[in-house]
Amino acid sequence: TAGAALFGRQAAIAATPPLAGGIVAALMMSEAAKAKGLMAISVLALVMYVMQGFAGYPLTAVCLRKEGQRLLDLYHHHGGKEQARANAQTAATSKNDARWRIFPATPPEYQTTFVLLAKLAVVAWVAVWAAGLTKNAVSPFVVCLLAGVAAAETGFIERRPLNLSGSFGWLMLSLMAYVFTGFSQATPAMLGQIVVPLVGIIILGVAGMALFSTFLGTRLGFTKEMALAVTLTALYGFPPNYILTEEAAKALAETPEEKEFLMNEMLPQMLVGGFTT
Repeated sequence: TAGAALFGRQAAIAATPPLAGGIVAALMMSEAAKAKGLMAISVLALVMYVMQGFAGYPLTAVCLRKEGQRLLDLYHHHGGKEQARANAQTAATSKNDARWRIFPATPPEYQTTFVLLAKLAVVAWVAVWAAGLTKNAVSPFVVCLLAGVAAAETGFIERRPLNLSGSFGWLMLSLMAYVFTGFSQATPAMLGQIVVPLVGIIILGVAGMALFSTFLGTRLGFTKEMALAVTLTALYGFPPNYILTEEAAKALAETPEEKEFLMNEMLPQMLVGGFTT
């Protein structure tokens, strides 16, 4: 509401989904604006996705560092070591297991790049086909996300298949290249036109996230630092949420056990936050 009043309804509507959602939301919003001939608004959606991380990364790093220091205090002085051992044993038995396995596990010798990517391709094809049955009333991107969760939980695909296949970095590079093709229509005048709404909506959005997460998160058992860190995953999603958490744990921990404790405590919340937003 404030963004529409200050910067116009079109700019506020186009900038909000990337701010709250990430790369998929940015692509959907940009394509919708382009279809209506709103080129400046289409570029705004993509620039919002690229630039919002500059607000999200440093704020998240500060929040995770403060939360990590609090957790290390618990670890050393309030029985955290015993809890850490219990959590590690639970994680070791369940982290790679499918919850409702109906497909047999693929033997390690057959978990090649080609097999892993072929199984992902099957899941993606089924998802896009299912979205087509609704005439894409539900976005294929959304159906792909749901299909990926279902395929992992039933054991059809492995956990982190892109990492297992050694394809994660290459595919992320390809995806970012696709995003940047959206800037081909941008001109200096167009970028000058969107810079004020861009900065203003990021400031409004982050301020709203901070206020709401502090109010609601503490009532759900989060510290205000962890609540804000989880909320800020909306600005960048995966993999930055993983990288930021690992860097915070690495900077604070003095032993491998401390790092593992911090990762076990903070990473699940950050990952779930990233996927949810």
